[in-house]
Amino acid sequence: MFKKKIVKEIEKAEKDIENGDYKEFESADAMIAELLGERTWFKSYIWYPICRFFDAYVSIRTWWYRLKRLKVFLTKGFDPKDTWSLDYTMAKWVLPRLKYLKKVKHGTPFIDGFGELWASNTATEEEMQPVYDAWDGIMEQMINAFTLVIKDGDGECLTNEEDELIVEGMKLFARYYRNLWD
Repeated sequence: MFKKKIVKEIEKAEKDIENGDYKEFESADAMIAELLGERTWFKSYIWYPICRFFDAYVSIRTWWYRLKRLKVFLTKGFDPKDTWSLDYTMAKWVLPRLKYLKKVKHGTPFIDGFGELWASNTATEEEMQPVYDAWDGIMEQMINAFTLVIKDGDGECLTNEEDELIVEGMKLFARYYRNLWD
């Protein structure tokens, strides 16, 4: 039955073309504009916002999807979508914590190149200042690296220099991972 209906529609269209009973369009854009019709203020400001609200908050389909995602999260302990770009997800998690640690830190871990000063236990605050400054620089490099990873994950193109900064910052993060304490 459906096939017969389609065949009839095609035959009718062929007759209309033979008779010249069709509309010509200047371009494909003009044809699409006529097919879609004009958007009235009612559709633009009332109907479409209501539909978007319904789809986002009221729709059973939306809540069913959210419940499925919650079940997966509760059973696995994480959202599997996070693994699609795990570097980006981890960078978004680590970056604010690194910034906070840099702001509130109360000490400095052992840093390469400052062994004698660190081992002396009698160093004054002024003598330890280069160690504090070095640790601030290391933390700043790690923060910059994670910021660039997020920038890359957001779709911005990075330069070769920025890629090198990411590599250097990640090396420092791996080297001092066990020293990220307060």
